[in-house]
Formats: sequence, C-alpha cells, structure tokens
Amino acid sequence: MANPEQRTFRASEWMNDWEFRAQPAPWWNGVQLMVRARTYDGVFAYLKDITVERTEEAMEPPALTMTMKAAQVLMDDLWASGIRPTEKRQDNGALEATKNHLADMQTMTFRLLDDKLNS
Repeated sequence: MANPEQRTFRASEWMNDWEFRAQPAPWWNGVQLMVRARTYDGVFAYLKDITVERTEEAMEPPALTMTMKAAQVLMDDLWASGIRPTEKRQDNGALEATKNHLADMQTMTFRLLDDKLNS
C-alpha cells in the first residue's frame, strides 16, 4: 500500500519553483544532483526516482525543464564542484579586444617610464 503522504505530481505544477543543486561526491568521483520544489502547502517535495522508458521515437519531450535562474544556480554549483566545460570557447572579438588593450597599456607604460627616466 502506498504511503498516504506520497503523491505523484506533474513537474508543471511547480515549474517555476523547482530548485536544482549539485555538490561534489568525491567518494564516487562524481557529482550528486538534488532536485526539489516547495508544494503549495509549504512542504518540500524531492525528486527521488527517475523512470527510464525505452522508445522507438527519435525525440521525446524533455525529462526536466528549468528556469534560467535554476539553470544558473546549477551551473554555479557544478563549477564549484570542479566541473568545467569540455571545450574552452572564447569569443574571438573579446579576446582580440583584450589583446589590443594590453598592447595599448604596455605602450603607455613604457612611454611613461621612458619620460620619467629621461627627465
């Protein structure tokens, strides 16, 4: 018999209130993921089990959808756990601007130093 306190909910019932957190699990050489939401009566509901279904379809709806704020918190937690992007992508325009700025600062510094030494 099912626990009367347990009930299955659709994620969309709390979609904006879901929290996704991650923390290091060094004993597994991995990361633990916790997912929770506050119910309308103020109680926390935690994601406990994930059901995996096989299908012949190439694309299914997403298993989870999160707000941008929740995604940012998860990204910050993963970063704090030591997870980094596989590819280091950098905007070439930003990198080029940084290089130009450093070159300008170097030129200015040497001119100031030269003026100071020659005066």
